[in-house]
Amino acid sequence: DGIPDGCDKCEGYDDKADIDNDGIPDACDKCEGHDDKVDTDGDSVPDACDKCPGGNDKVDTDGDSVPDACDKCPGGNDSLDEDDDGTPDACDKCPGSDDEVDTDGDGIPDGCDKCEGYDDKADIDNDGIPD
Repeated sequence: DGIPDGCDKCEGYDDKADIDNDGIPDACDKCEGHDDKVDTDGDSVPDACDKCPGGNDKVDTDGDSVPDACDKCPGGNDSLDEDDDGTPDACDKCPGSDDEVDTDGDGIPDGCDKCEGYDDKADIDNDGIPD
């Protein structure tokens, strides 16, 4: 590329090839087609390719490929959702039903509601059956 190796930005590649004009040669671009220098959360992942804006994309303690700051189910695999309700299996309150649907507002998803239309947590006589 005509640039001495000691001054190369992207060793072994053409430093002049920079389609997105971000000053990073194409072969070393982290976020192709976008400005690699824009990283508002400081996680060294350019904003345009950030999986978790505002969080550190590099921290994923449960290894599910979802950064911790955006984990729906910390400690569980966010990509496993058998009933496709948007709640990962490891945090699913009501497997087989949509955890977000609770028409009586008692905090128990409709699919697991023992007493539809009433508060399942109300059990004055403590017999395990909602009153």
